[in-house]
Amino acid sequence: MSEAEEVDCLVPNAQACRELGISEMTGWRWDTHPETAPPDWPEKIKRGNKQQSRTYRLRSKLERCKANLIKMALGIGGQS
Repeated sequence: MSEAEEVDCLVPNAQACRELGISEMTGWRWDTHPETAPPDWPEKIKRGNKQQSRTYRLRSKLERCKANLIKMALGIGGQS
């Protein structure tokens, strides 16, 4: 798989939360109350039927969010 294809893959919500070091409940709060979410928090993508749907995030948007959080933590110009 090329790097371009890998960047735009779907990441399960649980894995996205683990990568950011947050709980799934925090991810849900950020989805429900976007004003509390960090800049570039990727929107959720639902797959499946209504009873058994799964939530995913786009890899490219998740990586952008992670990079922005790192910049903010280091104080080098992340969005606020």
